[in-house]
Amino acid sequence: MRVFVIPVITLGPDKARYDSGYLLAAKLGQLAARTQAMHVYLLAPHQVRDWMAENAYFSVLELGQHLPFKDYPNPGCMVDPRAVAEAAHDYGPDVFIVTQSSALALYSFYVRSTQFFDLAPVRFVLWDFSPESADTVERNVGSAHPSFAQMCALGYAVADESWLFGPAAARAASLEVARRFGWAAAEDVQRRAHVLTPSIDRAYMQAAVPEPQEKREPFTVHIGGRWSATKRYGMALKAVFKAQAAGLDIGVVYTGSKPTSGDKLARAEEVGMAWVTGLDQEAMWTLATSCHVGILTQDSQAMPSLPLEQLALGLPVLIRGTEHLVDTFPQYPLVFTNDDELLQLLTYAYHNYEAVCAEAGAWFEEHWRDYDMTCLLPRLTALAGVTREATSLPVLVDESGEVDLNAKKGGQPGRKVYNSVLRRVSARREALRLGYGERLDDARPRFDEPEGEDDDSSE
Repeated sequence: MRVFVIPVITLGPDKARYDSGYLLAAKLGQLAARTQAMHVYLLAPHQVRDWMAENAYFSVLELGQHLPFKDYPNPGCMVDPRAVAEAAHDYGPDVFIVTQSSALALYSFYVRSTQFFDLAPVRFVLWDFSPESADTVERNVGSAHPSFAQMCALGYAVADESWLFGPAAARAASLEVARRFGWAAAEDVQRRAHVLTPSIDRAYMQAAVPEPQEKREPFTVHIGGRWSATKRYGMALKAVFKAQAAGLDIGVVYTGSKPTSGDKLARAEEVGMAWVTGLDQEAMWTLATSCHVGILTQDSQAMPSLPLEQLALGLPVLIRGTEHLVDTFPQYPLVFTNDDELLQLLTYAYHNYEAVCAEAGAWFEEHWRDYDMTCLLPRLTALAGVTREATSLPVLVDESGEVDLNAKKGGQPGRKVYNSVLRRVSARREALRLGYGERLDDARPRFDEPEGEDDDSSE
Protein backbone atom coordinates (compact mmCIF):
# COMPACT_ATOMS: atom_id res chain seq x y z
CA MET A 1 0.00 0.00 0.00
CA ARG A 2 1.38 3.40 -1.02
CA VAL A 3 0.44 6.44 1.07
CA PHE A 4 1.14 10.05 0.03
CA VAL A 5 1.31 12.61 2.86
CA ILE A 6 1.12 16.32 1.95
CA PRO A 7 1.43 18.73 4.89
CA VAL A 8 0.45 22.37 4.42
CA ILE A 9 2.43 24.52 6.85
CA THR A 10 1.65 28.07 7.92
CA LEU A 11 4.78 29.46 9.59
CA GLY A 12 7.38 29.03 6.86
CA PRO A 13 9.95 26.37 5.93
CA ASP A 14 12.35 27.30 8.76
CA LYS A 15 9.78 26.08 11.33
CA ALA A 16 8.49 23.11 9.34
CA ARG A 17 10.26 20.55 11.50
CA TYR A 18 7.96 21.52 14.38
CA ASP A 19 4.79 21.48 12.27
CA SER A 20 2.11 18.89 13.10
CA GLY A 21 1.94 17.73 9.48
CA TYR A 22 5.61 16.84 9.32
CA LEU A 23 5.50 15.19 12.73
CA LEU A 24 2.58 13.09 11.46
CA ALA A 25 4.59 12.06 8.39
CA ALA A 26 7.56 11.05 10.55
CA LYS A 27 5.34 8.92 12.79
CA LEU A 28 3.68 7.26 9.81
CA GLY A 29 7.16 6.50 8.48
CA GLN A 30 8.10 4.88 11.78
CA LEU A 31 4.86 2.89 11.77
CA ALA A 32 5.46 1.80 8.17
CA ALA A 33 8.95 0.54 9.05
CA ARG A 34 7.64 -1.37 12.09
CA THR A 35 4.63 -2.98 10.37
CA GLN A 36 6.05 -3.25 6.81
CA ALA A 37 2.45 -2.92 5.63
CA MET A 38 2.79 0.30 3.64
CA HIS A 39 5.22 2.70 2.02
CA VAL A 40 4.82 6.35 3.02
CA TYR A 41 5.89 9.15 0.69
CA LEU A 42 6.25 12.65 2.14
CA LEU A 43 5.65 15.28 -0.54
CA ALA A 44 7.58 18.32 0.67
CA PRO A 45 7.86 21.75 -0.96
CA HIS A 46 11.40 22.37 0.28
CA GLN A 47 14.58 20.72 1.58
CA VAL A 48 13.80 18.46 4.55
CA ARG A 49 16.28 15.62 4.21
CA ASP A 50 18.57 17.06 6.87
CA TRP A 51 15.94 16.50 9.58
CA MET A 52 13.51 13.88 8.20
CA ALA A 53 14.91 10.37 8.69
CA GLU A 54 14.09 8.06 5.78
CA ASN A 55 13.92 4.27 5.89
CA ALA A 56 13.06 1.38 3.60
CA TYR A 57 9.36 2.16 3.99
CA PHE A 58 9.46 5.97 4.15
CA SER A 59 10.66 8.26 1.35
CA VAL A 60 10.83 12.04 0.93
CA LEU A 61 9.83 13.40 -2.48
CA GLU A 62 10.99 17.02 -2.60
CA LEU A 63 8.74 18.92 -4.99
CA GLY A 64 8.53 22.58 -5.91
CA GLN A 65 6.44 25.16 -4.08
CA HIS A 66 3.99 26.82 -6.44
CA LEU A 67 0.41 28.06 -6.65
CA PRO A 68 -0.87 27.84 -10.24
CA PHE A 69 -3.98 30.00 -9.82
CA LYS A 70 -3.11 33.62 -9.16
CA ASP A 71 -6.44 34.33 -7.48
CA TYR A 72 -6.33 31.28 -5.20
CA PRO A 73 -5.48 32.52 -1.67
CA ASN A 74 -2.30 31.04 -0.21
CA PRO A 75 -3.21 28.79 2.74
CA GLY A 76 0.42 28.25 3.64
CA CYS A 77 3.50 26.64 2.20
CA MET A 78 2.17 23.94 -0.12
CA VAL A 79 3.48 21.64 -2.83
CA ASP A 80 2.98 22.49 -6.50
CA PRO A 81 -0.27 20.69 -7.47
CA ARG A 82 1.11 19.87 -10.92
CA ALA A 83 4.09 18.11 -9.36
CA VAL A 84 1.74 16.21 -7.04
CA ALA A 85 -0.32 15.01 -9.99
CA GLU A 86 2.80 13.91 -11.85
CA ALA A 87 4.08 12.05 -8.77
CA ALA A 88 0.69 10.34 -8.45
CA HIS A 89 0.94 9.21 -12.05
CA ASP A 90 4.51 7.93 -11.50
CA TYR A 91 4.05 6.18 -8.13
CA GLY A 92 0.38 5.17 -8.19
CA PRO A 93 -0.58 5.94 -4.56
CA ASP A 94 -3.53 4.19 -2.96
CA VAL A 95 -4.25 6.90 -0.39
CA PHE A 96 -3.60 10.65 -0.15
CA ILE A 97 -3.41 12.33 3.27
CA VAL A 98 -3.66 16.14 3.09
CA THR A 99 -3.61 18.43 6.15
CA GLN A 100 -5.69 21.34 4.86
CA SER A 101 -9.21 21.21 3.42
CA SER A 102 -8.88 23.77 0.61
CA ALA A 103 -5.56 22.25 -0.42
CA LEU A 104 -7.20 18.83 -0.63
CA ALA A 105 -9.82 20.26 -3.01
CA LEU A 106 -7.08 21.69 -5.22
CA TYR A 107 -5.03 18.46 -5.25
CA SER A 108 -8.15 16.43 -6.01
CA PHE A 109 -8.87 18.77 -8.93
CA TYR A 110 -5.39 18.17 -10.39
CA VAL A 111 -4.92 14.48 -9.60
CA ARG A 112 -8.26 13.55 -11.11
CA SER A 113 -7.72 15.57 -14.25
CA THR A 114 -7.47 13.63 -17.51
CA GLN A 115 -4.06 15.10 -18.28
CA PHE A 116 -2.29 13.44 -15.35
CA PHE A 117 -4.28 10.67 -13.75
CA ASP A 118 -6.57 8.32 -15.61
CA LEU A 119 -5.20 4.90 -14.66
CA ALA A 120 -6.81 4.03 -11.30
CA PRO A 121 -8.86 5.61 -8.51
CA VAL A 122 -7.15 7.13 -5.49
CA ARG A 123 -8.64 7.81 -2.05
CA PHE A 124 -8.30 11.14 -0.23
CA VAL A 125 -8.06 11.62 3.53
CA LEU A 126 -8.32 15.08 5.06
CA TRP A 127 -6.32 15.29 8.30
CA ASP A 128 -7.26 18.80 9.28
CA PHE A 129 -4.53 20.12 11.55
CA SER A 130 -5.18 23.40 13.30
CA PRO A 131 -2.81 25.22 15.64
CA GLU A 132 -5.45 27.92 16.14
CA SER A 133 -7.69 28.16 19.17
CA ALA A 134 -10.66 29.06 16.95
CA ASP A 135 -12.29 26.14 15.23
CA THR A 136 -10.61 25.19 11.95
CA VAL A 137 -13.71 25.14 9.81
CA GLU A 138 -15.33 28.20 11.31
CA ARG A 139 -12.14 30.19 10.83
CA ASN A 140 -11.65 29.07 7.24
CA VAL A 141 -15.20 29.61 6.04
CA GLY A 142 -15.27 32.97 7.77
CA SER A 143 -12.51 34.13 5.46
CA ALA A 144 -13.11 37.35 3.58
CA HIS A 145 -12.18 35.54 0.37
CA PRO A 146 -15.29 33.65 -0.85
CA SER A 147 -13.21 31.39 -3.10
CA PHE A 148 -11.20 30.15 -0.11
CA ALA A 149 -14.35 29.32 1.87
CA GLN A 150 -15.77 27.49 -1.14
CA MET A 151 -12.61 25.45 -1.60
CA CYS A 152 -12.59 24.56 2.11
CA ALA A 153 -16.15 23.25 1.88
CA LEU A 154 -15.36 21.34 -1.30
CA GLY A 155 -12.37 19.74 0.43
CA TYR A 156 -14.63 18.26 3.09
CA ALA A 157 -17.15 17.14 0.46
CA VAL A 158 -14.67 15.25 -1.74
CA ALA A 159 -12.61 13.69 1.07
CA ASP A 160 -13.21 9.97 1.42
CA GLU A 161 -12.51 10.32 5.15
CA SER A 162 -11.90 13.30 7.42
CA TRP A 163 -9.84 12.95 10.58
CA LEU A 164 -10.72 15.89 12.81
CA PHE A 165 -9.80 16.95 16.32
CA GLY A 166 -13.24 16.74 17.85
CA PRO A 167 -17.00 16.66 17.29
CA ALA A 168 -17.10 20.48 17.21
CA ALA A 169 -14.93 20.56 14.08
CA ALA A 170 -16.98 17.78 12.46
CA ARG A 171 -20.22 19.65 13.13
CA ALA A 172 -18.84 22.91 11.73
CA ALA A 173 -17.64 21.13 8.59
CA SER A 174 -21.01 19.46 8.14
CA LEU A 175 -22.93 22.75 8.46
CA GLU A 176 -20.75 24.49 5.89
CA VAL A 177 -21.08 21.61 3.42
CA ALA A 178 -24.88 21.66 3.99
CA ARG A 179 -25.01 25.35 3.12
CA ARG A 180 -23.08 24.88 -0.10
CA PHE A 181 -23.94 21.35 -1.25
CA GLY A 182 -27.09 20.27 0.58
CA TRP A 183 -28.03 18.21 3.62
CA ALA A 184 -27.36 14.78 2.13
CA ALA A 185 -23.76 15.76 1.48
CA ALA A 186 -23.50 17.20 4.99
CA GLU A 187 -24.80 14.05 6.63
CA ASP A 188 -22.32 12.02 4.61
CA VAL A 189 -19.50 14.26 5.83
CA GLN A 190 -20.59 13.50 9.39
CA ARG A 191 -20.58 9.77 8.66
CA ARG A 192 -17.09 9.92 7.19
CA ALA A 193 -15.63 12.14 9.93
CA HIS A 194 -13.49 10.43 12.56
CA VAL A 195 -12.58 12.35 15.70
CA LEU A 196 -9.94 11.94 18.42
CA THR A 197 -7.27 11.12 15.90
CA PRO A 198 -4.36 8.87 16.91
CA SER A 199 -1.24 10.92 17.53
CA ILE A 200 1.44 8.73 19.15
CA ASP A 201 3.37 5.56 18.45
CA ARG A 202 3.96 4.29 21.97
CA ALA A 203 5.93 1.19 20.96
CA TYR A 204 8.36 3.27 18.90
CA MET A 205 8.74 5.84 21.69
CA GLN A 206 9.59 3.12 24.22
CA ALA A 207 12.21 1.74 21.84
CA ALA A 208 13.66 5.19 21.11
CA VAL A 209 13.88 6.18 24.79
CA PRO A 210 14.47 2.87 26.62
CA GLU A 211 15.68 4.41 29.88
CA PRO A 212 14.17 7.51 31.53
CA GLN A 213 16.74 10.20 32.18
CA GLU A 214 17.66 11.36 35.66
CA LYS A 215 15.40 14.23 36.69
CA ARG A 216 16.82 17.73 36.49
CA GLU A 217 17.38 20.09 39.35
CA PRO A 218 15.40 22.16 40.03
CA PHE A 219 11.82 21.01 39.39
CA THR A 220 11.43 21.59 35.63
CA VAL A 221 8.49 22.40 33.36
CA HIS A 222 8.75 21.19 29.75
CA ILE A 223 7.03 23.00 26.86
CA GLY A 224 7.78 22.85 23.14
CA GLY A 225 6.73 22.93 19.50
CA ARG A 226 6.18 26.06 17.43
CA TRP A 227 6.17 29.24 19.48
CA SER A 228 3.13 31.19 18.33
CA ALA A 229 0.38 33.29 19.87
CA THR A 230 -2.08 30.41 19.66
CA LYS A 231 0.06 28.27 21.97
CA ARG A 232 -0.44 30.75 24.85
CA TYR A 233 2.95 29.90 26.30
CA GLY A 234 2.97 33.30 28.01
CA MET A 235 0.33 31.89 30.35
CA ALA A 236 2.70 29.10 31.43
CA LEU A 237 5.62 31.48 31.88
CA LYS A 238 3.48 33.83 34.00
CA ALA A 239 2.58 30.94 36.32
CA VAL A 240 6.21 29.90 36.64
CA PHE A 241 7.24 33.50 37.35
CA LYS A 242 4.66 33.79 40.15
CA ALA A 243 5.68 30.41 41.58
CA GLN A 244 9.33 31.51 41.60
CA ALA A 245 8.33 34.75 43.33
CA ALA A 246 6.54 32.65 45.96
CA GLY A 247 9.78 30.83 46.70
CA LEU A 248 9.38 27.68 44.61
CA ASP A 249 12.54 26.49 42.86
CA ILE A 250 11.14 25.88 39.37
CA GLY A 251 12.82 25.98 35.95
CA VAL A 252 11.54 25.80 32.35
CA VAL A 253 12.95 23.97 29.32
CA TYR A 254 11.60 24.76 25.86
CA THR A 255 12.26 22.51 22.84
CA GLY A 256 11.20 23.93 19.51
CA SER A 257 11.44 27.04 17.37
CA LYS A 258 12.61 30.16 19.20
CA PRO A 259 10.37 33.24 18.85
CA THR A 260 11.66 36.49 17.40
CA SER A 261 9.45 38.83 19.45
CA GLY A 262 11.34 40.88 22.02
CA ASP A 263 8.44 40.76 24.50
CA LYS A 264 8.27 36.96 24.39
CA LEU A 265 12.03 36.64 24.80
CA ALA A 266 11.96 39.08 27.73
CA ARG A 267 9.32 37.00 29.55
CA ALA A 268 11.37 33.85 28.94
CA GLU A 269 14.49 35.52 30.34
CA GLU A 270 12.57 36.56 33.45
CA VAL A 271 11.98 32.93 34.40
CA GLY A 272 15.42 31.76 33.21
CA MET A 273 14.00 29.50 30.52
CA ALA A 274 16.46 27.22 28.74
CA TRP A 275 16.09 27.15 24.94
CA VAL A 276 16.93 23.90 23.16
CA THR A 277 16.34 24.06 19.40
CA GLY A 278 17.10 21.85 16.41
CA LEU A 279 16.37 18.51 18.09
CA ASP A 280 14.87 15.58 16.23
CA GLN A 281 11.91 13.77 17.79
CA GLU A 282 13.96 11.10 19.56
CA ALA A 283 16.33 13.64 21.14
CA MET A 284 13.39 15.78 22.25
CA TRP A 285 11.75 12.77 23.88
CA THR A 286 14.97 11.91 25.71
CA LEU A 287 15.32 15.46 27.01
CA ALA A 288 11.65 15.57 28.05
CA THR A 289 12.09 12.54 30.32
CA SER A 290 14.53 14.60 32.41
CA CYS A 291 11.78 17.16 33.15
CA HIS A 292 8.98 16.87 35.70
CA VAL A 293 5.74 18.22 34.17
CA GLY A 294 4.37 19.51 30.88
CA ILE A 295 1.86 22.33 30.45
CA LEU A 296 -0.73 22.58 27.65
CA THR A 297 -2.05 26.14 27.52
CA GLN A 298 -3.53 26.22 24.02
CA ASP A 299 -7.12 25.24 23.24
CA SER A 300 -7.19 21.48 23.63
CA GLN A 301 -9.54 21.07 20.63
CA ALA A 302 -6.40 20.98 18.48
CA MET A 303 -5.10 17.92 20.37
CA PRO A 304 -1.39 18.42 19.63
CA SER A 305 0.79 15.36 19.92
CA LEU A 306 3.23 16.83 22.45
CA PRO A 307 1.09 16.41 25.62
CA LEU A 308 0.30 12.82 24.65
CA GLU A 309 4.01 12.18 24.08
CA GLN A 310 4.81 13.75 27.47
CA LEU A 311 2.28 11.45 29.11
CA ALA A 312 3.76 8.45 27.29
CA LEU A 313 7.17 9.45 28.68
CA GLY A 314 5.80 9.52 32.24
CA LEU A 315 5.35 13.28 32.63
CA PRO A 316 2.09 14.53 34.11
CA VAL A 317 0.62 17.32 31.96
CA LEU A 318 -1.35 20.30 33.26
CA ILE A 319 -4.05 21.01 30.66
CA ARG A 320 -6.11 24.15 30.14
CA GLY A 321 -9.80 23.32 30.33
CA THR A 322 -11.94 24.55 27.44
CA GLU A 323 -15.22 23.49 25.88
CA HIS A 324 -13.28 21.00 23.74
CA LEU A 325 -11.50 19.30 26.64
CA VAL A 326 -14.13 16.61 27.13
CA ASP A 327 -13.80 15.66 23.43
CA THR A 328 -10.01 15.39 23.38
CA PHE A 329 -9.00 14.43 26.93
CA PRO A 330 -12.11 12.89 28.54
CA GLN A 331 -12.13 12.95 32.35
CA TYR A 332 -8.52 14.10 32.53
CA PRO A 333 -7.70 14.94 36.17
CA LEU A 334 -5.13 17.79 36.00
CA VAL A 335 -7.10 20.70 34.53
CA PHE A 336 -6.96 24.47 35.00
CA THR A 337 -9.08 27.22 33.43
CA ASN A 338 -7.26 30.47 34.29
CA ASP A 339 -3.93 31.88 35.50
CA ASP A 340 -4.69 31.44 39.19
CA GLU A 341 -5.79 27.82 38.80
CA LEU A 342 -2.65 27.04 36.79
CA LEU A 343 -0.50 28.50 39.57
CA GLN A 344 -2.37 26.44 42.15
CA LEU A 345 -2.04 23.26 40.09
CA LEU A 346 1.66 23.86 39.44
CA THR A 347 2.22 24.45 43.16
CA TYR A 348 0.32 21.25 43.97
CA ALA A 349 2.44 19.28 41.47
CA TYR A 350 5.60 20.74 42.99
CA HIS A 351 4.70 19.58 46.51
CA ASN A 352 2.89 16.34 45.60
CA TYR A 353 4.80 15.10 42.57
CA GLU A 354 4.33 11.37 43.09
CA ALA A 355 0.57 11.75 43.52
CA VAL A 356 0.30 13.89 40.38
CA CYS A 357 2.34 11.34 38.38
CA ALA A 358 0.05 8.57 39.60
CA GLU A 359 -3.11 10.47 38.57
CA ALA A 360 -1.83 11.29 35.09
CA GLY A 361 -0.34 7.82 34.62
CA ALA A 362 -3.59 6.08 35.52
CA TRP A 363 -5.54 8.20 33.02
CA PHE A 364 -3.02 7.56 30.26
CA GLU A 365 -2.97 3.80 30.79
CA GLU A 366 -6.75 3.78 30.44
CA HIS A 367 -6.91 5.95 27.30
CA TRP A 368 -3.65 5.68 25.31
CA ARG A 369 -4.99 3.10 22.85
CA ASP A 370 -7.50 5.70 21.62
CA TYR A 371 -4.59 7.82 20.37
CA ASP A 372 -2.15 5.17 19.14
CA MET A 373 -0.93 5.37 15.55
CA THR A 374 -1.63 1.68 14.98
CA CYS A 375 -5.35 2.58 14.80
CA LEU A 376 -4.62 4.19 11.45
CA LEU A 377 -3.41 1.07 9.69
CA PRO A 378 -6.77 -0.75 9.35
CA ARG A 379 -8.44 2.50 8.24
CA LEU A 380 -5.84 3.12 5.55
CA THR A 381 -5.97 -0.51 4.42
CA ALA A 382 -9.76 -0.38 4.12
CA LEU A 383 -9.57 2.84 2.12
CA ALA A 384 -6.95 1.46 -0.24
CA GLY A 385 -9.00 -1.68 -0.79
CA VAL A 386 -12.06 0.20 -2.03
CA THR A 387 -12.21 0.39 -5.82
CA ARG A 388 -14.41 2.53 -7.95
CA GLU A 389 -14.49 3.78 -11.51
CA ALA A 390 -11.88 6.47 -12.07
CA THR A 391 -13.39 9.87 -12.79
CA SER A 392 -11.93 12.86 -14.56
CA LEU A 393 -12.31 16.57 -15.12
CA PRO A 394 -12.02 18.21 -18.56
CA VAL A 395 -8.85 20.15 -17.75
CA LEU A 396 -6.46 21.24 -20.49
CA VAL A 397 -2.78 21.89 -19.77
CA ASP A 398 -0.65 24.15 -21.95
CA GLU A 399 2.93 23.51 -23.08
CA SER A 400 4.40 25.02 -19.91
CA GLY A 401 2.39 22.66 -17.72
CA GLU A 402 -0.07 25.30 -16.48
CA VAL A 403 -3.80 24.66 -16.50
CA ASP A 404 -5.05 26.59 -19.52
CA LEU A 405 -7.99 28.63 -18.29
CA ASN A 406 -8.63 30.21 -21.68
CA ALA A 407 -8.50 27.12 -23.88
CA LYS A 408 -11.71 25.71 -25.33
CA LYS A 409 -12.83 22.12 -25.42
CA GLY A 410 -16.13 21.32 -27.11
CA GLY A 411 -16.95 25.01 -27.17
CA GLN A 412 -16.57 25.37 -23.38
CA PRO A 413 -13.91 27.74 -22.03
CA GLY A 414 -11.32 26.17 -19.71
CA ARG A 415 -11.93 28.91 -17.16
CA LYS A 416 -15.45 27.59 -16.70
CA VAL A 417 -13.96 24.45 -15.13
CA TYR A 418 -12.02 26.49 -12.59
CA ASN A 419 -14.89 28.83 -11.77
CA SER A 420 -17.26 25.92 -11.36
CA VAL A 421 -15.24 24.76 -8.36
CA LEU A 422 -15.59 28.18 -6.81
CA ARG A 423 -19.31 28.81 -7.37
CA ARG A 424 -22.04 27.29 -5.28
CA VAL A 425 -24.24 25.79 -8.00
CA SER A 426 -21.40 24.78 -10.30
CA ALA A 427 -19.40 23.30 -7.42
CA ARG A 428 -22.24 20.84 -6.96
CA ARG A 429 -21.95 19.89 -10.62
CA GLU A 430 -18.20 19.36 -10.26
CA ALA A 431 -18.77 17.13 -7.25
CA LEU A 432 -21.04 15.04 -9.48
CA ARG A 433 -18.33 14.87 -12.12
CA LEU A 434 -15.90 13.69 -9.43
CA GLY A 435 -18.15 10.70 -8.81
CA TYR A 436 -19.87 11.80 -5.61
CA GLY A 437 -23.43 11.65 -6.91
CA GLU A 438 -24.61 9.33 -4.12
CA ARG A 439 -23.52 11.93 -1.57
CA LEU A 440 -25.56 14.68 -3.19
CA ASP A 441 -28.88 12.85 -3.51
CA ASP A 442 -30.69 15.37 -1.35
CA ALA A 443 -34.38 15.23 -0.53
CA ARG A 444 -34.20 18.93 0.35
CA PRO A 445 -32.72 20.56 -2.76
CA ARG A 446 -31.06 23.89 -2.13
CA PHE A 447 -29.76 24.56 -5.62
CA ASP A 448 -32.84 24.45 -7.81
CA GLU A 449 -32.40 27.95 -9.20
CA PRO A 450 -31.37 27.90 -12.89
CA GLU A 451 -27.74 28.51 -13.73
CA GLY A 452 -26.84 31.59 -15.74
CA GLU A 453 -25.33 31.42 -19.14
CA ASP A 454 -22.11 33.06 -17.96
CA ASP A 455 -20.30 30.91 -15.40
CA ASP A 456 -17.57 33.52 -15.10
CA SER A 457 -19.84 35.81 -13.07
CA SER A 458 -19.04 36.21 -9.40
CA GLU A 459 -21.39 35.32 -6.57
